[in-house]
Amino acid sequence: MREKNTEMNEYLLLVKKITGYTVKAPEHNYLKEDIVQEVFIKLLRGDFFTQHDFYSEKDKGKIIAYIKKVVRTCYIDQLKAQGINRRLTQSEQSESGNKYKNIENTPFESIDQDDLSLQHSDTPEQYMIFKEAYHWIKNCFDMLVTEISDHKRMEFLEAAFWRSDQYGLPIKKLAHHLSYNSTNPTQELNRFVEKVSSCTQGYGITINNLHGQLQIIQEELEKQEGYS
Repeated sequence: MREKNTEMNEYLLLVKKITGYTVKAPEHNYLKEDIVQEVFIKLLRGDFFTQHDFYSEKDKGKIIAYIKKVVRTCYIDQLKAQGINRRLTQSEQSESGNKYKNIENTPFESIDQDDLSLQHSDTPEQYMIFKEAYHWIKNCFDMLVTEISDHKRMEFLEAAFWRSDQYGLPIKKLAHHLSYNSTNPTQELNRFVEKVSSCTQGYGITINNLHGQLQIIQEELEKQEGYS
């Protein structure tokens, strides 16, 4: 019993470590505990722990890869209700009566427990959805940023919008780091994001969690392109 408890603790630590690596956006830190619990429960219900030996070098790589996929699925499930949508085709609109639909992700239960090779399973349609979302966000950003005459403000908004995670600084400190003087740079960024979102809404994309949504889109595109 003691050995089994030790093994379960090792699994839990692994899930926490992978979750910490996957959830990079600071504003999503509060989600980590829920993701860890959800992943652990799903693995438990799927009888994953009894089917694999944590201490087996043969199984270790497959175990880590599979848990990474489950963590990622749970993370995306937490975020997919936050406004990354796609416009439905005319036939889909006729059938559903709606103009837009959230990006859908394969639920954990549909993943074959025996498929631990984790072959790439995302569909070309899903890739195009993420690619289209990124395209319209960038187009709207580029259009709006060209209206700004203050070079320092433009530089700040570009960095805060696209690359804030690379700096690892709060918005106010980022503005100071870039030598941009503003009484409330956070409010400026939020207002600019609202303008971009107003533009992208015409294409079925609502931005209400900028860095979380961009992280998901960019990582999905990089993952898909890595398999091409």
